[in-house]
Amino acid sequence: MQSIVGFSITRSFVNRVLVQQLHLRKFKAQIPVQGINEATKTNLYAASLEIKSSFSNWETKIFCDVLLKIIGMIPATFVDSSVWGIPEGLVLADENFNRPISIDLQPRMLVLIGEDNLPPTSWRLAIISETFPGSDGHVRVVTVKTLTDNLSYRFIN
Repeated sequence: MQSIVGFSITRSFVNRVLVQQLHLRKFKAQIPVQGINEATKTNLYAASLEIKSSFSNWETKIFCDVLLKIIGMIPATFVDSSVWGIPEGLVLADENFNRPISIDLQPRMLVLIGEDNLPPTSWRLAIISETFPGSDGHVRVVTVKTLTDNLSYRFIN
């Protein structure tokens, strides 16, 4: 199983390996991605992704930033936010936003289920409903919901 898309509020992401496996159309794009402390990195590629239903006429096209990987340590290092002047008593949605944390597979992520006997264009889309970390703390098993099934899969990193 491969992670296909990570959604943020305004952006969608796809990993580079999946772009290659699915032969997605990749194009050059100078996309600045701004993070904590206004650190900016320029993403050089984007991809066009068409998703079609096997059961109806529904289809959509999305554009994704192409990343080396979607999961990892975010932010990469501790960020001292005490100098930002965040008002005392303000409740933040994520009070630990400035501390590095491992971003792993999460519920509600859209994934693509790879099957050895099918070409990548026939793999099924699913949404992660539950995650189960291994002894190392990284997600190793997930329960996903497809259009027709609830399935458990072993995730091999």
